[in-house]
Amino acid sequence: MLRCLVVVAVMAAVGLTAGLTAASEVVHLTTQDWPPYQMLAGDRIDGVAVRVLRCVFGRLGVEPQITMAPWLRAQQEVREGRADGFFVATENAERNSYATLSAPIVPETRRWYWRHDRNVDVSDKTISVAAQGGTVMHEWLIAGGYTNVRSMLTTDDLIHSLENNTIDAALANQLVFDWSTAVAGIPPAAFRSSTVSEVGLGIYFRNRYLAEHPGLLQRFNDQAADCRLDAHLSSE
Repeated sequence: MLRCLVVVAVMAAVGLTAGLTAASEVVHLTTQDWPPYQMLAGDRIDGVAVRVLRCVFGRLGVEPQITMAPWLRAQQEVREGRADGFFVATENAERNSYATLSAPIVPETRRWYWRHDRNVDVSDKTISVAAQGGTVMHEWLIAGGYTNVRSMLTTDDLIHSLENNTIDAALANQLVFDWSTAVAGIPPAAFRSSTVSEVGLGIYFRNRYLAEHPGLLQRFNDQAADCRLDAHLSSE
């Protein structure tokens, strides 16, 4: 059922691309390979978040040119002025020092995951935990006082570490984690989980870019609610 819902969520976004206006300018964006939000589909970049962005920018007459990179590098490209924005992201102080976050374009549910055959107390700050590096979730683990925190490059790395018992628990995006396990053929019953929080994910625009395009952020935000796809999938 979950796999079907994920597919429906992605396919339903196709309708959001209808009626795009001809683009008169270009915005250079960076992102990571993070399906189903954004992913390679043949020779193009696709996904739920990508289609929502194309809907918004199409209405604004702007053409998004998207480059994929590891998440830390994707953010660095914007910080160092080689790109105009990165997505999808949540707010933190370091990013706010050089960029501004838009209104949410997709939702995120953050969950703990651990092996079904283990009894893990995620409130125990001494257990071995992990999250993807460069994310607010990884920062949250450190700020929360967990003393054995590991950084992983991808969600697949988190899943493999759980399977191999090299970590006790992983903190991850529910939609991405469930998509990754479904693609790998891992049954949902392989892991237990609990919800930590629900937030919105947006696009960070470089402050210099926004200064050069006054009013763009407000126009983007005005269209985001209309284009936004509710991609939240319950694990029930």
